[in-house]
Amino acid sequence: AKPSPPAPEPATLAVAVRNAPALATAQAAAAAPEDTITISQTQMPARLGRVIIRPRETLGHLIKTIYGQFEPPLLKAIEDANPHIPNPDTLQVGDVIHFPAVPAAIHPLSVNVWWVQLAEHRRLGDAVRELKQSRRNHIPARLVPYWNPQQGLVFSLVLADCYYDRQAADSARAIAVPEGYPDARTHVFRQDDTVFFSDPFRAVSSTTRNRS
Repeated sequence: AKPSPPAPEPATLAVAVRNAPALATAQAAAAAPEDTITISQTQMPARLGRVIIRPRETLGHLIKTIYGQFEPPLLKAIEDANPHIPNPDTLQVGDVIHFPAVPAAIHPLSVNVWWVQLAEHRRLGDAVRELKQSRRNHIPARLVPYWNPQQGLVFSLVLADCYYDRQAADSARAIAVPEGYPDARTHVFRQDDTVFFSDPFRAVSSTTRNRS
């Protein structure tokens, strides 16, 4: 008979026991398909979804990508939603990060503006992957996650610039949108009953006010 392996030292055993729940949580999240998460269309979700960390990816960059800006309260909310990540500064490739649904402070506009929407996704991971691909192709795009009772949770991939009349937006769509975006269209973000998780109006609000 083969000799039994030596018993782990107390300190090693303590570390293993302490990390077991967090490890199990991360493994279960990674194993479960994202589309098994059921989100009610009539009730705002508690989280936007999850992202699996890829090489050269940082939490700070993901926060800016998803929420439009980096703020300490966002980092704290993400830390609270990910107890299996002991240190957000030392993420490992393959770590699963859940992003909570934190409503953004909106700077409403007094006039309508139009965007060119490249694509629309229902899952955060899909939206983040397509945004990265568009930037690799030198397409100036941004992500706008939002929720309303009619559409549910939506991740809108739009060109970074907006337009003050629809004709200009239509012209930009015809010129600036390359092949590979068959669902591209001119888009207006409704403001009445929509909860935004990244403020689409923040970058243009000061310009608009100066025009009025």
